[in-house]
Amino acid sequence: MIKSFAKINVFLKINGQKSINSHKYHTITSRFMKVYSLYDEIEIVSNDGFLLCGDFGCDMCDNSVYKAYKTLLRHLDSAQQKLVTNLKISINKNIPKGGGLGGGSSNAAEFLLYVNREFDLGLSQEQLCDIGRSAGLDTLFFLSGLDVADVSGVGDVINKSNESLFSVDIVDSGVFCDTSKIYKEYAKNFYREKDFVFFSNEEVFLNDAYMNNDLLAPLLRLYPSLQEYVDRGYFLSGSGGCFWRKVV
Repeated sequence: MIKSFAKINVFLKINGQKSINSHKYHTITSRFMKVYSLYDEIEIVSNDGFLLCGDFGCDMCDNSVYKAYKTLLRHLDSAQQKLVTNLKISINKNIPKGGGLGGGSSNAAEFLLYVNREFDLGLSQEQLCDIGRSAGLDTLFFLSGLDVADVSGVGDVINKSNESLFSVDIVDSGVFCDTSKIYKEYAKNFYREKDFVFFSNEEVFLNDAYMNNDLLAPLLRLYPSLQEYVDRGYFLSGSGGCFWRKVV
């Protein structure tokens, strides 16, 4: 059984925009931290054909593992493809879907790391990251092997952080938040280009929730019921419906 860990955004600031292939993306300054107390469970066994099982809450074509799988095939020879296409992947989802905790990206990363190791595919870290991008940029963090990383660019610049892991209490609001709608709301009513330096964790703990995550204000405009978690002293992770606070 493979443990596929969650992550939180300790903070998330948006500092600009960048055009890639005619699409505009927001550039961020953030800190990602792996959460070892929360994980999905993945089992991968031999099978007659490719089969992906789990309660994913999305169409197969939108599933992060499936996206990584389809991209991976293009990097393999025929013998390697035969190995990878005859697998049954069962995922027990414990990480809330749409919660901003990177569950799908973590699943995709663990799948890629497993098949590369078990089938001796010989893919380099750079190649794994190129493949992982298709599953979402958060996959790059999970492929990095880091527990805590300072993240910038469009989420594609991953550097080891000097900050340490800390224990968190995570609460799931049960509200599935639409990331694309939240970013559109941010771009329309909250965006302003700015410089930003990385907070220390101690600064984060002293900040209010709005200071730590630029997506909180647009999220609450779309999902006002989530204000109760801010009032209870929780911080938003990413753009999802999950909130966290440090365990003292």
